[in-house]
Amino acid sequence: MTPSAPSAGVETKVAAGSAVTIIAGYIAWALVTYVPGLKNTFPLDLQGQLPVIVAFALSSVAAYLAPHTPRPDLTPAPVPAPDPLPAGSGQPPGQ
Repeated sequence: MTPSAPSAGVETKVAAGSAVTIIAGYIAWALVTYVPGLKNTFPLDLQGQLPVIVAFALSSVAAYLAPHTPRPDLTPAPVPAPDPLPAGSGQPPGQ
């Protein structure tokens, strides 16, 4: 698939989700690793999973709330015309 313009960038929703995933993952990891209250609160297995869970949840919300990238190059699909009525009947076919 080719981009619509030579300088077409990344879709807004994709960029927002990706950026929040990286940032939230590192922040959650740093909190669980270095904050004693959080480190002692969660079991060891959950300490490794928590950054992934937090990053996924926040990136999903960020991608949902980000505005859509306008795509003026995409035209709506044409709507097929309805079949014409038979001449002189005034009723749809089969009635």
